[in-house]
Amino acid sequence: MRGKKILCVLLALLLAVSLAPAPAWAQSEKQEIQVTIQTGTGTSAQVALSWEDSWFAQEPSQYQQGLAQASMVLSAAAYSQGQGEELTNALTGLGFEQVELCHYAPEEKEAEDQVAYAFGCKKLADTDKTLVAVVIQGTDGSAQWRSNFRIGEGTEHQGFALARDEMMEQLDSYLATLSDDEPLFFLTGHSRGAAVANLAAQRLTEEGQPVYCCTFATPATVQKEAITEETPGIFNIISPQDPIPRLPLAAWGYGRYGQDRFLPSQSSRADYAQMQEEAAPLYQDLTGLSLPDAEGCRNTDRLIALLEALAPFPADYIQRQFTLGSLIPRQITLAEYFQYLSDILGGAADQTQAAFVFLSSLQGDLAPLSQALRSLRGEDSLFYSHIMAYYLSWLSLGKKALDTQCAYLRLSSETPLSPAFQEDEELGFFRDLPLGQSLTLTGEEKGLLKIERYQKGARQDTLLYVLPAGETQLTASWEPELSGPDGPLSPAPSFADVAEEAWYYEDVSWCAAQGLLEGDGQFFFPQQTVNRAMAVTALYRLAGSPGVSRASFSDVAEDAWYAAPCAWAQENGIAQGDEAGLFHPESPVTRQEMAAFFCRFAGGQSQGDALAGFADESQVSQWAREPLSWSVEQGLMEGVSPNLLSPQSSLTRSQLAALSARFEKMG
Repeated sequence: MRGKKILCVLLALLLAVSLAPAPAWAQSEKQEIQVTIQTGTGTSAQVALSWEDSWFAQEPSQYQQGLAQASMVLSAAAYSQGQGEELTNALTGLGFEQVELCHYAPEEKEAEDQVAYAFGCKKLADTDKTLVAVVIQGTDGSAQWRSNFRIGEGTEHQGFALARDEMMEQLDSYLATLSDDEPLFFLTGHSRGAAVANLAAQRLTEEGQPVYCCTFATPATVQKEAITEETPGIFNIISPQDPIPRLPLAAWGYGRYGQDRFLPSQSSRADYAQMQEEAAPLYQDLTGLSLPDAEGCRNTDRLIALLEALAPFPADYIQRQFTLGSLIPRQITLAEYFQYLSDILGGAADQTQAAFVFLSSLQGDLAPLSQALRSLRGEDSLFYSHIMAYYLSWLSLGKKALDTQCAYLRLSSETPLSPAFQEDEELGFFRDLPLGQSLTLTGEEKGLLKIERYQKGARQDTLLYVLPAGETQLTASWEPELSGPDGPLSPAPSFADVAEEAWYYEDVSWCAAQGLLEGDGQFFFPQQTVNRAMAVTALYRLAGSPGVSRASFSDVAEDAWYAAPCAWAQENGIAQGDEAGLFHPESPVTRQEMAAFFCRFAGGQSQGDALAGFADESQVSQWAREPLSWSVEQGLMEGVSPNLLSPQSSLTRSQLAALSARFEKMG
């Protein structure tokens, strides 16, 4: 009997608990306010921000779409023009008090290792819980761009970590003014702000604080080996087509804290076209522009592949030297390259146009990188897939627009794949795959690029195919075919600095396959100036590398790699030394000198004067008129423009490759 009474009491208590209303703060009414945001295209817009205190009754590990959308609006408002009034109005409109803004004053924007941010606090309805908001602005000012590109040698990205440390110090001071010793924390930010929020949320979590964090377009922040377990309250929302979240490179071991969520991409969603139609109206309303027609991850993948080839290891980023073309004698590192770009981005009124001009002007080893960056340019933004309006538009579609995993590059050569590729008029068929999806691969053989596959930083070997229309089944064993004078050649080495669309691509590929010109295994250095040693070596190899006696030049060592070519050139009257018996192997070769070398090699003789049509004919040295005229008649030497021959300009390696290939075709 006693047991039955106890059981009845327990059942009554259980029923009472189950029928008890949820805390009022978990049932709080939805708020909606209008917020002024920056779109990322140089314009501002008014958007609705919906808010519910009940979000913070859920576990931080639970992803909440409403909180993510509100976070993105606040992150866009954080780019407030002036001194942060738009962000202040947004926070106070949501009921936050004691709003403090830091580093929004114009004179503070040039401080390198900091960000602008706002703190606010509010009592959650009918509870003793305090919510502390930390909303962080993205990059604003050239100094912060420099900080973005300063990776450092520690576990965490140096520029982001220093900004986090400064912000956390101010947050500690702010918390000291509050009565609640155990508040909840809400953090958000976009781009640089996202990176700082990511690092700050991790530190707060390590301190045992409850954290709700949504970041957007989040760069990599930390070495993956330092991530011992997944941080439950951090959600990073990124676009697979956005290059910024893939920097610093996963190949260097970088990742970010928390869980990633991926926006739709033509490369990852079969329903992308339909979803784009749904997202386009908001993008139009926000920016006055059409939502860009995406090409999938192709251009972003190309950029990442180039960066990996240029700097396979983090040390290469700050140490490896690259040429800027024949007109700029000095060399620079990738770190310096991005330093120059960051100074332009921070200092120009029209950042997009200024950056485009900078990228278009560069030649040399980094020209393919500049070209890859230009391919990601938006109508009114440097990277269309990175701006706030782009993220807001896709997030407006709700949870259906997000994937929990994404393979950035995904063509397996072994498994049948479906659905079919999207067709591209210039490149043929191209498609990336979401993880776990198969695709049927058809098309005629055209091009093959070896590249890496990514899944949250994990690397796997894969092949990226670019195909024209056709019905031929492609198999993994196929390799691109290069044509030589005697028929097909074996595949040539590929060079990271020789883009397929470069005018000299086929010439360099042919010369490399023939062994006439070589790179260092990864780079060809197409804009590097040719010296006399290189010039005679190319001709010597064209001649079949015959046996020769020892060179008699005092500046050509017997064991020098160019000793035999120099001796051969002297024996055959192609290149001689000076009166002092010096060959000057390191001296640069001009275009007219190379024409003379080829003319002597072929025993050529001009049939007239083919130089009369060039405006710079008077710049041709008298001794070079005959051989240069012959080379023009034979179609060997072409002008740098329709009416300029530029005879005194130094010859580049790409030009030498073109001359060698044309000479061989002359028979």
